[in-house]
Amino acid sequence: MESHTSAVKSVINLFHPRFDESVVGRAWADAATSAGFEVRNLYNLYPDFQIDVAEEQRTAEAADAIVFQHPLHWYGAPPLMKKWVDDVLTYGWAYGGSNRLAGKRWMQAVSIGGAASEYNTEGSRGYSAETFLIPWSRVAAFCGMEWENPFIWHGSDGASTEACQAYVDRLTAR
Repeated sequence: MESHTSAVKSVINLFHPRFDESVVGRAWADAATSAGFEVRNLYNLYPDFQIDVAEEQRTAEAADAIVFQHPLHWYGAPPLMKKWVDDVLTYGWAYGGSNRLAGKRWMQAVSIGGAASEYNTEGSRGYSAETFLIPWSRVAAFCGMEWENPFIWHGSDGASTEACQAYVDRLTAR
């Protein structure tokens, strides 16, 4: 992930249904904003879930990379992110002809409250966190986008300020 002031323009679409309660999400968003990234809180922009499709498509077209920042929400993305994908990535624009996002990068920055040890075949979740993100990698591929390895933070619930800052620094650098 690079600042929009460099040769690559990244836009960060923040999808957190309880952003005001999120220490991690807020810290990531604040650090990204301070680093010069365009951070868009979609729950603030569309509290009624009425997405301005034309505006979202213009924003996506203007970016070289789109980062989807969200918590792992019942093994997936929060509902507004799913709606954004359903509404914005339309036939003839994102796929099936025009493919306006082809060649752009797709990355997810995901916070997970549970420990990494829970997310494997031996853990209580039964699968890795990356496994739960496979559908998004397929959406990106279907639109001709380049899938970037996701940035995942396990153990975000109750993390210390120091641990939070270390992850924020890693994400901002990426």
